[in-house]
Amino acid sequence: MADGKTVGTADAAATAADTASRDRVETHEIDRGEGKITLEVTYTPRGAGHRCAKGGRRALPMHRLKLEVVSAEGCSPKVFVYQRATKGAPMEDGSPRDEFICVADELDEDEIPVDAPDMERNVPYYRVNSVELLFRNPDMMYETARALIASLKL
Repeated sequence: MADGKTVGTADAAATAADTASRDRVETHEIDRGEGKITLEVTYTPRGAGHRCAKGGRRALPMHRLKLEVVSAEGCSPKVFVYQRATKGAPMEDGSPRDEFICVADELDEDEIPVDAPDMERNVPYYRVNSVELLFRNPDMMYETARALIASLKL
């Protein structure tokens, strides 16, 4: 892990079959400017209950990646930037459609609100402490995790 250290990982002695059927969790401590965050990264393997159906086709097993800031010292834990869709249909459950955009930099932390967009000021962006992404390819999931972890260092 670049610019951070791995504090702990899931059981490394697990068999391949056992590992394929459960989450793998890593914890990273990352320096972030004048502060430090503790990040929990959860990799959920293919077939672990996350499926995506599109256009009436057969549902495909997905790999899930979750990054969550579980603690922060001297900085905000809200480091993941989302954008609220202003056009298009809402989600199936009626909730607004939001999309992960990037990891917040110092300027974003000063200008982007936390937890919800400020639509009165026409700011459709907001910051939260976690992001969940789905992948069809496990290599892309691990590559994305490495890139996001590296980008958390200011």
